[in-house]
Amino acid sequence: MDYVACASLFLVLLVFISGWWLDVKLKLVFAVLVLFLVNELVRIFPAFFYAYTSGQSTIYPLIVFFMGLGALCLGYFTVALFSRNVGVLPALYKEKDFKYTYHDSTYLGVFFVAILMLFPSFYLFQGVPPFISKLLQVLPGGGGAVDISEVGDFRKHITKGHVFGGDYRGQGLIRTLNAVVWPLITAITISSYFVTGEKRWLFLSLLMAFLTFLILSADGTRGPLINAVIFFMVLISFLVRLKFRHIFLVVTGIVLLAIGLSVLSPKLGNKVGSDGFVVAALGKVTERILLDNALNDVYAITLVEQGVFHYRDGALHLRDISAAVPGVGGGKPFAYELFMFMNPNSDATTYATGTYITKAYMDFGLLGVGGIFFLLGVFGAALQFYLLSRRKTVLTFSVSIYLVFLAGRLVLSGPISFSVNFLVVLFFVVFFTFLVKCLNLVARIVLSSNLDGSCRVQG
Repeated sequence: MDYVACASLFLVLLVFISGWWLDVKLKLVFAVLVLFLVNELVRIFPAFFYAYTSGQSTIYPLIVFFMGLGALCLGYFTVALFSRNVGVLPALYKEKDFKYTYHDSTYLGVFFVAILMLFPSFYLFQGVPPFISKLLQVLPGGGGAVDISEVGDFRKHITKGHVFGGDYRGQGLIRTLNAVVWPLITAITISSYFVTGEKRWLFLSLLMAFLTFLILSADGTRGPLINAVIFFMVLISFLVRLKFRHIFLVVTGIVLLAIGLSVLSPKLGNKVGSDGFVVAALGKVTERILLDNALNDVYAITLVEQGVFHYRDGALHLRDISAAVPGVGGGKPFAYELFMFMNPNSDATTYATGTYITKAYMDFGLLGVGGIFFLLGVFGAALQFYLLSRRKTVLTFSVSIYLVFLAGRLVLSGPISFSVNFLVVLFFVVFFTFLVKCLNLVARIVLSSNLDGSCRVQG
């Protein structure tokens, strides 16, 4: 490695350790800055580093990366220092006691929401999804070989078929609802179990976790389910004291989960049962986590640097805003344009999806990356300060940690994706709060009528 590669590796590790120490004193509590830095270190930097050291890019993409990372940390600490919560607030929130909540009404409310959420999923999948039925066939005793193409066609139809002329039946809206609501109601059950220690909450949390797995894996994609697992780890880090062995077990579980969800993908499905399956699967999953998305960032930045692509002056963000409106659509995303440029003879509908830095750079250039990532840091710190300073109930705790998790993903998915998810979270909070209060009111009325009846009998 040359001095640039060594310096960049040293710098990114220095920023990570310094930020981790300043934010949570090196504790395993996944606050916003820690999530920012983990995503930068694990999901983005390896691809930029690899592209430079392998000769696929010049130093310029690394400059863009460090512009974003530096601005992100500067924005975060600007707010954190102003609010005087550096290294204090996450730990204080973790130790704060839970306020009284209506556990019986919450329990029934979770059941009601879970049943309600099954209907849009049944409508979207139109029966048992091929991924679930085929996955059962490849498991031991399930019947052996399956037709992987059927799963691929279903995944294409559910995830982006409407973009390429297929029928629209609320795919984006329903998938977003599933990706947000199922992890949230599972988080409520997990939190309630830790607060009460009651076995009924343990049972319900296991049931909700199982349903979350079924619903989020049903379309054959891995991202939503893996994100849910990571969110549960973030949640638990605010409930108990985690150790590095716990993190190792979770990471191992995520890798195994990713491999399990990949057995019906075209790239790995044909190797199931072969001698090289485990090695191929581990290699593919590792490459997917560390390189795939961010390498597309490098390609996009390099193509602009070479004059092949031009700046879009906000068009990518406007397209995402339009696509976020149910039923409107925004046309094919830039990720598809990038894939077709790199694969001009392909008739596939594959996306060469990058992280958010691609859109920031393609729309506004190097200085735009600095400005936008500074604002992301400001927003992440301000949001955390607001959320972790509020009253702590099972509902507010679960929602606050979910929003902290989403804020940490801003560097991956961007502010528009965050805004869409935030609106779903807001709708859920309003609906669930209203539901729990109604159930509690009904319980009081029934209890009051029973007491009146018993008093009359005794009289």
